[in-house]
Amino acid sequence: MKSYSFIKPKLKPIFSVITKIWIFLIILAVFFFVILASFISYSTFYINNNSQIEQKRYDEKFQEIEQIKFDTQKLINDRDLILGVYSSNEMLKKSLKNLLDLVPDSITINDIYLDKNELIIKGQTPTKNAFNLLMEAPLKSVFSKTTTEFYQINNGWYNFTSVNKMETSLDE
Repeated sequence: MKSYSFIKPKLKPIFSVITKIWIFLIILAVFFFVILASFISYSTFYINNNSQIEQKRYDEKFQEIEQIKFDTQKLINDRDLILGVYSSNEMLKKSLKNLLDLVPDSITINDIYLDKNELIIKGQTPTKNAFNLLMEAPLKSVFSKTTTEFYQINNGWYNFTSVNKMETSLDE
């Protein structure tokens, strides 16, 4: 006896429809994750590259700022030095003008030598007392050390050399 089937045999698929859907979804998810990983990798590379470029720009700008600070400090120091010299010159000019205003008609000034902390005056005076009263007192009020040497000349007058020093904290 042979058995017969009332229906026609059908080919049975290896994967069912639900299995095919699951496989398709898994492949789609893997593809999506590969795309996402590639995007994240590219973004990380791009951000790192930009970060390095920006770090180089930052370093260059920082160096420029440091150079500007150095130059500014140098200019401030130069300005302060110039202002110090200028004010010193102004004070010296006023002091010298006041000193020359105090020179009486009887005393003749031949040479004036002015250094940073020293004033040397050479000239002629009729008497030692005239110089001491009229010139030495104002000089002593300005300078910390004043010495005067007198040399008598043939006409009875005296040649004098007055050395006046101003001591600073560096000289002591």
